[in-house]
Amino acid sequence: MHRAGLLIMNSSLSLSSFSKPTNTLNIVRTSLGNFFAAYALPLFLSLMLKNRPSYDRVSDINTAHYADRYFQRPATEAMSNIIDFHNDLMVVLIFISVFIVVILSVCLYNYATLSVHEFYMGDEKVSRMNHNTYAEIVFTAVPAIIVYLIAAPSFALLYSNNDWLEKDTDLTVSVTGHQ
Repeated sequence: MHRAGLLIMNSSLSLSSFSKPTNTLNIVRTSLGNFFAAYALPLFLSLMLKNRPSYDRVSDINTAHYADRYFQRPATEAMSNIIDFHNDLMVVLIFISVFIVVILSVCLYNYATLSVHEFYMGDEKVSRMNHNTYAEIVFTAVPAIIVYLIAAPSFALLYSNNDWLEKDTDLTVSVTGHQ
């Protein structure tokens, strides 16, 4: 099922092939490298190679399949707008994810070598991070701006999809269901 992942996982990866870690930082680096080589990379490659849209047969051009990762071709302008919003939102989410991974990597790199006593009893690196007003303002304002940048087009899309309700119609059917 996941052919690409199996090929990579079976290609001479063993724990004995990695060097022995000597300190905490090497333990973190080695464990992250092992995780990436054994799990994350094969999963990523298998997802990239799975369910690619193939138009070999004419009947498969606009047919939904199990575990599809792509939208079908839009039949209406509303669906086209939804797909465009989805694509724009994915770019924002990728930037947020990369930013979080970078921040976590920097924290692991800077603080992995500290002992528990140094971390809690006032190492200079740690003391610079306490009560940093500029960092608190940035980490409060930037997410608020991102939420606004996501919400504005979202509400515009939501209300544009309800424009058809305001048009004059010949027949209106209201259905109420109870369960």
